[in-house]
Formats: sequence, structure tokens, C-alpha cells
Amino acid sequence: MSEEQQQHIINGGLLKCEDMHNGSCFIDALFRFVKIWNNSYKYYITIHLIPLLLFQRKKLKQNPGKTLKQFFLEFCGSVFFVAGYVSACKYVFCKLRTMEFNNRISLSFSGLFSGVFLFAEKLNRRAEITIFLAPKFLETVWHMLQKRNLVIKIDYWEYFIFGIAMGIINYHYINKPNQIKYSYLQVFKKIWN
Repeated sequence: MSEEQQQHIINGGLLKCEDMHNGSCFIDALFRFVKIWNNSYKYYITIHLIPLLLFQRKKLKQNPGKTLKQFFLEFCGSVFFVAGYVSACKYVFCKLRTMEFNNRISLSFSGLFSGVFLFAEKLNRRAEITIFLAPKFLETVWHMLQKRNLVIKIDYWEYFIFGIAMGIINYHYINKPNQIKYSYLQVFKKIWN
């Protein structure tokens, strides 16, 4: 993107679709979906395969067909989620931009709409993704507040936050272990027992 286009955006100007991609927005979204699918299956296979081999070997030996089918469906759901999420986000952003919405409004609504693809994931994976994204959201809010000089510097604040997080984990480990994902619980047992 040229410096002229960047300055245009900073000044509140709208981008045109031609500045972002060739052809129609829908065709670009389809190409983006395929490209992301091809790029993301490489790391999603390991994300799903390692827990299968570490924690479900017994299940895999007893019933390989059913276990591999479940693995394949979960793997495809994850790849579909990430490819659909990104391509839908970009597509909705383009469509709202062509309706002359502000870039910030377009980005906000495109992120909200693309969240629908989260339902492609299993319930426990949705929770994991939410746990991953919540700190990112809070970090973004923090940076926005810092930009506007609305943040007060507190020494050693990160230690306090870390202590709260460890307290929450320990509370659930001791009192409600069934609310912790099984694989995480096994890791905690190896560390703390």
C-alpha cells in the first residue's frame, strides 16, 4: 500500500476494493478461503494430531476407525473455521466499504459477522478460542487507552495479574477439576502432584 493510500486512510478516507484486490469481492473471498485452507491445514494437523497421539492412544488402538473419523471431522472443522473466519471478515469489510461505511465501522462489523464461523468448532474448542482471544481484546483496549493517555502506570501490576490468573487456575484445579480441559488437567497433575 502506498504512503498516499495510508495517509488517505489516516485522514478518514475510504479504501476502494480495487486498492485491496483484483476482481469481485466474492471471488476474492473464495480465493482467500482456499489459500488460507491450504496454508492452515499444516499447523492444524499438528494441533489435533499431537493430543490424539499423546492422550488418546488407547482409544486409537481400540477403535481406530471411529477415532480417526472424529479426528478428521475436528481437524476439518478447525480449518474451515479459520479459513471461513478470515475470508468472511475480508468479504464483509469490502461490502460495507462499498456502502461507504467508515473503515473502523466496517472492520468492527466484519469481525462481528465472521464470528459466526466459530460455530464450526466443537464447544470446548470455542471456549479455548475465546480464552485465547479475550486477552488479545483486552490488550487492544489497553493500547487504545494508552494512546489517549487514559492509563496510569502501576509498578509491578503484571505480577498482580499473574497472581490472579494462577489463583483462578488453582481454585478450579482444587475445587472444580471437571471444568478444566482433560489434557490440561493431566499436565497440571504431572506438575503439581
